[in-house]
Amino acid sequence: MLNGVPIVFDTEGHLLDGHHRLEAITMAGIPVKMDVCRGVAAEAFTTYDCGRHRSLGQLLAMQQVKNYNTVGSIVSVNETLVRSGKIWSNNHVGSAGRKRTNTESYELYTRDPKGYNKAAEEAVRLVHTARILNASWIGGLIYYLTHTGGYDHDYVLAFFESICSLDDGDIQPAN
Repeated sequence: MLNGVPIVFDTEGHLLDGHHRLEAITMAGIPVKMDVCRGVAAEAFTTYDCGRHRSLGQLLAMQQVKNYNTVGSIVSVNETLVRSGKIWSNNHVGSAGRKRTNTESYELYTRDPKGYNKAAEEAVRLVHTARILNASWIGGLIYYLTHTGGYDHDYVLAFFESICSLDDGDIQPAN
C-alpha cells in the first residue's frame, strides 16, 4: 500500500530506512509502489523510529471508535482465547509464529466491528460494579463466548451481570 512512508537513502546512496520493507518485497517477489527519498544526511538515521509504538487502541481512536482501548484489548483477548484457550498468554503471536502486528489486529477488528464494539460497551458498563474483572477480560470473554463459543448472548450477558453485581458479602471463603 502506498502510505507516504518513503524508502530513504543518504547522500552516499546508502539505505537508511526501509530495510524490512525492501526485504519483504524481495521475499514476496511482488512489485510495490513507494516513495523514495534521496540525499538525506547519514546522521538523520538516529532520529528514525524513535517515537513510541502505536497501540491498537490508538489506531482505533484515530478511526473514531468508541471505547477504543477496551475494543483493542478485547480483540487481543479473543484471539488469545481462540489460539490458546486461555485468557492470558505471554506470546501474542500471529499465525506465522511471530508477534501479531497492529495491522493484523486491526484486520481482525474490521471483520466484526459491531460485535467488538458491542462487547466493549457492555464491558465498560459492567466493569463499574466488578471488583475482580477488568473491562478487557469481561468484553473479551463476552465476545469469545458469544461469537466463537456459540453461546446465547442474553445468557452470557446475564452471567456476567450476576458476577459483576456480587459484593464482598456475597463471596463465601473457600474452606
